[in-house]
Amino acid sequence: MQKPKASTILMGIGIFFVFLMIRFPLQNLKGMIFGQIYKASGIYIIADDIYPSIFGWPGIGMRNVSITAPFGSTEVDLECRKLIARAGIAGLFPPTPSFSLYMKELKKGGDLYVRFSQSKTGMKAAIEASQLNLVQLSPSGPNPFATGTVDLDSDISLNTSNPSLTTGEATITFKDLTLGAQNLQGIVLSEMKLGNVKGETNIKGGVASIATFVIGDAKSDLQGNLSGDVRLDPEWNRSVLNLALKLHLSDSYIKNPDSATVTSFLNTFKVSEGNYSIKLNASIEQFNQSSILLLQKGP
Repeated sequence: MQKPKASTILMGIGIFFVFLMIRFPLQNLKGMIFGQIYKASGIYIIADDIYPSIFGWPGIGMRNVSITAPFGSTEVDLECRKLIARAGIAGLFPPTPSFSLYMKELKKGGDLYVRFSQSKTGMKAAIEASQLNLVQLSPSGPNPFATGTVDLDSDISLNTSNPSLTTGEATITFKDLTLGAQNLQGIVLSEMKLGNVKGETNIKGGVASIATFVIGDAKSDLQGNLSGDVRLDPEWNRSVLNLALKLHLSDSYIKNPDSATVTSFLNTFKVSEGNYSIKLNASIEQFNQSSILLLQKGP
């Protein structure tokens, strides 16, 4: 009897593990898996079916999934037809674990993909959203925070010890964006229609620059553009914000009595009828301590 080749042995082991993954009774462990997720993160999951995902990095697939995740003092509910969670390796030197989550066909529209890894020197994150309905991202409550859809493509590698090595880019597009009416501890904010919003940011050499950020169009309650950059610091709170925001409010929005809170605030930065200019140059720590006081009227 001939001794089998090494390639034959490896092939046999590979086939064994493939069939093990396919036949492994994950359904019997569904309660335990979801229980551990809830214990570790506070995220509650319900799924009709759970199965191994064998293509690419190993993972777990789920069908007809309902997720309840904590969001501040309230919760966010998401439902999708299919979810795949994977674990892999983002880098070899040193080995860095990577985790990804792909939610396909969310109940109210859109797909969402998130990938994350963290090492001693920083973290890497990628988020992709396709025609994602914003209603389902709002916390539970009578009024959604925003309506419309968003497309997002972002990939960032953050080096916390040396910000000059941080790189990344992000593009975001909102369609038919409307900020819902809100009551923030007695401060009433009326509904604001923004329409289309497009932004692009690049990070290089420790500086996150806003390449473009355009808000609204002629039919929007508000139009404007944001420019500037954020100069990153090893201590996040010391990163410096250098931003300029130019805005225009529509006549109908200014005359709306429900908009008095917004218009009253913006009048401090009024440069002409319906036009406002705001600039900020301060660290994140300073802004958190006295945000409104640091805002200045622009040219």
